[in-house]
Amino acid sequence: MGPGELYFRVLGPVGADLDGEALRLGGARPRALLAMLLTNPGHVVSTTKMVDGLWEDDPPERPQTTVQVHMSNLRRALHPGTPAIVTQPPGYVLNLSCDQLDLLKFEDLSHKAADCVAHDQLARAEELYAEALSLWRGPALDDLGDLGWAQTVRASLEGRQVSVQEDRVRLLVRLGRYTESVHWCEESLADHPVREGLWEQLMVALYREGRPAEALEAYRRCREWLRSELGVDPTPRLQALEQAVLHHDPRLLRAGPDDRPGPGSLPHDAPHGVPQDGGDQLVAAETVQAPSKADGYLLLEDGTFVELAGRMVIGRNPDCDVRLIDPEVSRRHAEIRPHTDTHVLRDTSFNGTFIEDTQVTQRVLRDGDRIRMGQHTLTYLRHRPEPGR
Repeated sequence: MGPGELYFRVLGPVGADLDGEALRLGGARPRALLAMLLTNPGHVVSTTKMVDGLWEDDPPERPQTTVQVHMSNLRRALHPGTPAIVTQPPGYVLNLSCDQLDLLKFEDLSHKAADCVAHDQLARAEELYAEALSLWRGPALDDLGDLGWAQTVRASLEGRQVSVQEDRVRLLVRLGRYTESVHWCEESLADHPVREGLWEQLMVALYREGRPAEALEAYRRCREWLRSELGVDPTPRLQALEQAVLHHDPRLLRAGPDDRPGPGSLPHDAPHGVPQDGGDQLVAAETVQAPSKADGYLLLEDGTFVELAGRMVIGRNPDCDVRLIDPEVSRRHAEIRPHTDTHVLRDTSFNGTFIEDTQVTQRVLRDGDRIRMGQHTLTYLRHRPEPGR
């Protein structure tokens, strides 16, 4: 970042610096408007969405005029620094580079770390992951309170943060830094006990550190939490890990391919709101699927039934099992995997996954659940309806 340039922050309280000096942005509403632009970098946010975001069901008289006044005050607060807030019908846009916004910098560093892992540059990858996570100064948009849209974005960004934490812990295990791995797993699981990937890495790290009894205790804690909160058992993968610990499987003592980040956890998601795949006008769905036995289905909007067998990734990337070509859908938006006699959905997006209009981070699916991602609504079915019914 050169002299005279602005640096914006959303990974914690909303803020802006000019040459290292914090700028006064005004009250809660101007900061909220700025945050809407910062969490949609390079993407036009309509005035209508801003009004809905600020006042929800109770807007003042002439709310669009009030938004214009707040924007004018924000522009003055930002001084002559670049980039400027640009008026672009039907709203406003803020174009930023990764050196001007902590969220974009976080994503850039995470991408670079994943690339280093892919090329076996593990020490450099760990440095990049650590630098990316150090950008977080608390919960995202921490000073915007209970605004509905802010809660949605905060939850999505938090999910992204934990995914990168999982990738870093997995890497620390590969590097043999087991004490650090245990520390970071325990710290993350205190807030995110549903993340079975963290429980897995905790068990492996404890075992390799010569603490098999504690590894088994970690499995017990995970199982009790899942049963009490979600009514499900740990995944077959985690159950197999417990058996490996019980039988002192020698494969647990050496790093291998399973220590690499899985394809669902690599940081491929673009920041919320950034148009991809040709822009806003492209909204479509297509399915890439290998034939397999299934005990559940997704019903797409065009009437296509997608069998659910094994882990299935839904998103905008071409390699997703169900591809939704929609700028509001993240590159890897969510995953669905079998769990006991049903399926579990886990959100991995920036702008949220909703079941029956309630945002979820992880949920056991029930027959008939409607799952909304961007502009698409998918329906989960335990059984495929008979033809003609």
